[in-house]
Amino acid sequence: MFFLLSNVNKLKYIFSLLLTLQCVIPFFAQYATLPSPPVANSYLSNPFGYGNGTAGAQMLSDLKYNYILTSTELSAAGVVPNSQLNSIGFNFNNGLGIPYPNLTIAIKHISSNLLSTFDNIGLTQVYSGNFSILNTGWQQIPFLNSFTWNGSQNILVSICWDRTTSGFGANVSFYSTGSLGRAVYNQATSGNGCSLSSVSQSQNVPITRFGLMPLITSFNPQSVFCTNVNPTITVTGNHFIGTTSVLIGGVSVAFNVVSNTQININNSNGASGIISITNVAGTTSSSTSFWIDQAPSTPLNPTSNSPQCGPVTITRSGNPPAGETWYWQGVNSNGTSTALGSGSNYTANSTGTYYIRAQNTVGCWSNSSGATNVVVDSYPIVPAVPTSNSPQCNSVTITRTGTPPAGITWYWQGTNANGTSTSLGSGLNFIANTTGTYYIRAMNSTGCWSATSNGVIVIVNSLPITITNPISNSPQCGSVILTRLGSPPAGEIFYWQGTNPNGTSTALGSGVNFTVYSSGTYYIRSQNTSGCWSQGSGSVSVIVNSFPNFPTQATSNSPQCNSVLITRSGTPVAGETWYWQGTNPNGVFTNLGSGPTFTANTSGTYYLRSRTSQGCWSTNSSSINVMVYTSNTGFESVSTCDSFTWVNGITYQNSTNTPILTIDGGSVFGCDSNVILNLTIYSSYNMTQNIMECESYTWIDGVNYISSTSTPTFTLSTNQGCDSVVHLNLTLGFPSIDTAIVEASSLGSYFLNNIEYIQSGTYYQSFQDQFGCDSVIQLNLIIEPAGISEEVNTEISVFPNPSFDGKYYLKNYETLQDLSVFDVLGKNIFIEKGGDYFDISKEKSGVYFLKINALNGHTSIFKLILNSN
Repeated sequence: MFFLLSNVNKLKYIFSLLLTLQCVIPFFAQYATLPSPPVANSYLSNPFGYGNGTAGAQMLSDLKYNYILTSTELSAAGVVPNSQLNSIGFNFNNGLGIPYPNLTIAIKHISSNLLSTFDNIGLTQVYSGNFSILNTGWQQIPFLNSFTWNGSQNILVSICWDRTTSGFGANVSFYSTGSLGRAVYNQATSGNGCSLSSVSQSQNVPITRFGLMPLITSFNPQSVFCTNVNPTITVTGNHFIGTTSVLIGGVSVAFNVVSNTQININNSNGASGIISITNVAGTTSSSTSFWIDQAPSTPLNPTSNSPQCGPVTITRSGNPPAGETWYWQGVNSNGTSTALGSGSNYTANSTGTYYIRAQNTVGCWSNSSGATNVVVDSYPIVPAVPTSNSPQCNSVTITRTGTPPAGITWYWQGTNANGTSTSLGSGLNFIANTTGTYYIRAMNSTGCWSATSNGVIVIVNSLPITITNPISNSPQCGSVILTRLGSPPAGEIFYWQGTNPNGTSTALGSGVNFTVYSSGTYYIRSQNTSGCWSQGSGSVSVIVNSFPNFPTQATSNSPQCNSVLITRSGTPVAGETWYWQGTNPNGVFTNLGSGPTFTANTSGTYYLRSRTSQGCWSTNSSSINVMVYTSNTGFESVSTCDSFTWVNGITYQNSTNTPILTIDGGSVFGCDSNVILNLTIYSSYNMTQNIMECESYTWIDGVNYISSTSTPTFTLSTNQGCDSVVHLNLTLGFPSIDTAIVEASSLGSYFLNNIEYIQSGTYYQSFQDQFGCDSVIQLNLIIEPAGISEEVNTEISVFPNPSFDGKYYLKNYETLQDLSVFDVLGKNIFIEKGGDYFDISKEKSGVYFLKINALNGHTSIFKLILNSN
């Protein structure tokens, strides 16, 4: 419900009506009555009495009462989130003048809807003191500390008091919630009621009326206002109906309550400060101030470095006072811009008057601005982008585009985009020697440079290295071979350039070698992958000696017997010599002479070749064919036995092929003929054949011989027809008629013909003698124990064993009494003794046995191995 202040009489009427009806409809907006309409004509003794007498409740000396008001009930009563509860009231039915000493009221937020015991934790004490009922009906108890409802939770109200005596109390209107535990209480006749702990549960809750302070959430406008501005302020919040006063900065101002949530303030008196709104429940103030401020002073006129080319720097004069900021306004004298900054300096890009203006902390601007006039000389137009012949090797030519206007000069700036150099010139062209971006910039007659420059990117490909001079095999005849030194670096190729030092030819190749055919200086040059040639060339000077002409054709007296005389035709020119080359057309002989004639001993083609004093031979030779008839040579081959007499009357005893017989004029061409003897002599021979056989032997003569003989002979004929005589030397053997018997005894074992016997018995061996005849040996053998298996005297040992020099050493030889050595046949052999050793080096390699008798009576037998050379 909304009420205007002019309706006061109506409000009083409605208020009295509500009291009569005990209705929970909010009484004005500054009060919230809850939880629901009271029980008609019924009153609750607790929390201010005991019992339910209508005329007055019996009151004990002490009482404590807790009850819950739900968030739903609070909202329904008009309490909004963040509302400040400033008082609590109850509708008293009686009890006028009854005192309540030590009354304590506390409030807290609680999530539960029911209570089973007193909740003493986290309570906010809002009242503490001596309270008396001044009148029946509604009576408000003001809070010493306001309580702000969070808008979502229930509220627990705790009431307790303490009296010294019992008496009557007051009854209050209540609402029966129907939920046992919405309230808990306890009474006592002694002690302090606030300390009670045991509880009784109840479903009855007193009708409660909270005083609601005004709630300011915002006001508009919030910004400050300057010099005689009288705005209307709209305050937004809650609990504004029933507002009694509005103050700004402590000064009362006129207001108009629009609704429970809005107030309009007409600030006609120009006040400023905190806004405070008061209703019957209390006063609430805004957290921020409302201001009306005076304009700041006008800043001093700034200074500048005018005139300048391009931007002029404007500098403020002095610093703003505390609480003020000086903002640049460009060319606007009444500007209110903060976007141009408040720095000490400001940059002007064009001629004109520039302003600076003050603003204070509440946003008020000075009534006028500080000003200064500046002159900004204009920049010339940036030259057009130049062109170039890039890419190039070593250097690139850059050419400006167009012609500068009158009064303007275009200067080259090299690679400096912001350069202001005039030393690089202003010509049509500029030579760049390295890769990069090169710039050209304009300057006018006032010395102002264009704001920027224009550039062109050029590529200057580097030159390859100059090649090391090649070498050659100069001087040579006919041609010289040139050889480069080293290999080209990666990305380069060495090309031969012939005799052109500045050549750029690739046609002559890039091989390691290059052949030249005339004297001169020859060059090699490097080219890289960019197509750039080295600045210089490697060079070598060579001498190529020319070939002489070959001689004119010679003449001869061919054909002839045995030799032909060849004669040269003409005489060599000065500096040349004609050398005979025999039958070699490409000969380079000088040892065959250079005379006017040459003798050929065999038929064939003979050559004459010219040689210069430098050693160069003619490329060809003159030639002549000749016929030389020689004496016929025949061979007479003879094979014979023992000797031969040839037609020359000489008897030869041995083979030969050297005798020659010359027949004068025997050739068909009238040349002498020769016969060569090829003689082979085969010799007859005598030999003796030595034969050994058993019992009989049949020889090549067919005779069977049964006894030894050396007289038979036999004549043989060889393949060459020469007789030979063989003599027989025959030796016959015969088998043994009786068996050979060997009687033997031995220690441990016995060897016969490399066969070892280790047990006694009779043994037979069959073998052939040197004539191939069989023989038998009967061995009657007795083996005596060698003692090796007897108890061994471990105190004595023999080493080394086997021995290679026949010398054996004895360990602990002091303990032995005597020793002896036997061969495998049991024969006691001679030994040489010497202290701790004995020597059998005179014996052959083989197996021997050592018998040792010790002082302690033990006998030991050792097997000895002898490996002597």
